[in-house]
Amino acid sequence: KDKDKDKARLITKELKLPDLLRLPLAYVEDQVLELVYQAVNEHQLEQTLMKMEQDLFHMELRVVPHQKHKGVKIVEGLQAMQEAVDDHLLTTESLVSRPFAKTFAAETRAWQGALQRTAEVMDELLFCQHRYLSVAVTF
Repeated sequence: KDKDKDKARLITKELKLPDLLRLPLAYVEDQVLELVYQAVNEHQLEQTLMKMEQDLFHMELRVVPHQKHKGVKIVEGLQAMQEAVDDHLLTTESLVSRPFAKTFAAETRAWQGALQRTAEVMDELLFCQHRYLSVAVTF
């Protein structure tokens, strides 16, 4: 009966090291491997989120003179930033669908929302810049 009780404790989320040390390895090997697998995947997800954040924070937008139209300035770097945001949105969507993403669900959804808002701003900036350039040449 005690062995069955110990097995039942392993299935709970409150697994602690002393519990593992008291039990024979044969009883806990599968559970430990499962926990390790989940921890590795959660760590990879966390690293992916951090890397995406860092990628975008290091990108720059600059106002520079347009090469063809004297006196006209444009925002440089929009295209590259928009491509990075689109790539990160696809990555984030795949992260959200993974079974071990529950641990970072709030962070992932917040990042996804920030990316979506950034994508909308980029779209508007590119649209405005394109319109501006088409009108600026007539003056």
